[in-house]
Amino acid sequence: MSTSGESSDFKRVLAEEDVFKLAIRGHAAIEDAIDTAIAAGFGGTTPPELRRLPFRTRLALLAALTPLPNAILKPLDSLAQLRHDFAHGRLDDLPPERVQEISNQFHAAARGMPALADLVAAQSPREALRICLRLAWVFVRASATLATQQRESEQKAVKLREDLRGLLAEQEN
Repeated sequence: MSTSGESSDFKRVLAEEDVFKLAIRGHAAIEDAIDTAIAAGFGGTTPPELRRLPFRTRLALLAALTPLPNAILKPLDSLAQLRHDFAHGRLDDLPPERVQEISNQFHAAARGMPALADLVAAQSPREALRICLRLAWVFVRASATLATQQRESEQKAVKLREDLRGLLAEQEN
């Protein structure tokens, strides 16, 4: 799970000009990244009982399986709510104050990410949403990558311990 670059699919999503499609497809891409990270925590396949969990429950599960900071859950949930409002006809345009609120949440979660609030405020609502979606993508993918690396490191440590025990047992015989 590399965070070194965005997938071409995600880049296409971010290139979307229609804010409705950007919000819907952008959030779907974030959900896919979340689901992939959860599956990785279960060895590559999410147990069937967990596949249909509500979004907030999957966020909590992601936070439990990865080092995703709890503070990032609020802006991820706000992006989900924005998507929900578009999908159910509560929004037909992107209010600048909604995107500013989400970017402020990312700013707070990232402990004052330098100039984020100013950067987003200087953008159109669509560009600001792109920035927030990209941040969500990076946080989810990076935390999933770190969790995978941690699991691999732990597996190597267990194997090394078993190998050492085997060598010590041979020495005693």
